[in-house]
Amino acid sequence: KRKKAYNTHNEMENEIFKVLKEKGCDVFKTAAGPNVDLCWKYHNKFSFLEVKSVNKGNFSHQIRMGIGQVIEYRERFNKLNTKVENTYLAITAEDSTGKWEEICKSVDIVLITPKKIREIV
Repeated sequence: KRKKAYNTHNEMENEIFKVLKEKGCDVFKTAAGPNVDLCWKYHNKFSFLEVKSVNKGNFSHQIRMGIGQVIEYRERFNKLNTKVENTYLAITAEDSTGKWEEICKSVDIVLITPKKIREIV
């Protein structure tokens, strides 16, 4: 299970990386601050993304964890005087409940699913 989750996480991260590069984003690792999965600048505006591997057994738990991580990371970047333009939470499966996109939006996080990868940026 862990290996499969690791693989789906990496596949999602790699796919998003490709899309960001295609759109002309400067994707990089931060020298200081939280260790986020991906961060980038687009038109000189900083954004970051956290990827969570989800399945039927852990779906809600993983999204809740991801939302908490993104909020914490955004606050840590702010304390480092790094203005965060957009924050993203990517999940490795579709949201069959349809509720998580609105929940994420309510805390200024964009939810990315496999079908919505191209909508990033």
